[in-house]
Amino acid sequence: MKYKASLDKLARIITLLAIAFPVVLLFFLDEATIPVVILSGVLVLSYGFAPQYYLLTPEELVIKRLFKDVHLKRSEIKTVELLPEARKLRWTTVRTFGSGGFFGYFGKFWNRTFGGMTWYLNNFRNVVLVETYAGKKLLLSPDNPDMIDNLQNQKPTPLAA
Repeated sequence: MKYKASLDKLARIITLLAIAFPVVLLFFLDEATIPVVILSGVLVLSYGFAPQYYLLTPEELVIKRLFKDVHLKRSEIKTVELLPEARKLRWTTVRTFGSGGFFGYFGKFWNRTFGGMTWYLNNFRNVVLVETYAGKKLLLSPDNPDMIDNLQNQKPTPLAA
């Protein structure tokens, strides 16, 4: 099943400003070609790795992106938890590598409560913490909170070692 992930207001504002910046540079600076090419490359890469939507199949959770999808087998999922206080994460978390609002909130982040984690967020509504048996922590933000129940209820048991 496909679950949409819409950008929140802050991410839309940051994205629009970031897209407008190279355009403004082109109009007001005579020698702006090289910076605009570099910034345009950053724009394309950022958009390419931003989460577009989530796909839940009987076998796996797929985070759909333009460049490289993220696949997580459902048998690798240990816990699924809704984070009702997720908005606080925006202000209490250190971004170690990723985007803090440009086309969403994605990449590597750290805070005292959860330690290292990978975000695939577009907003801070319905934030879901998915923890794997390997200790990885992923944060997702589906528009439809039913994804949480579907992840919990249809999760296969892990394979015996």
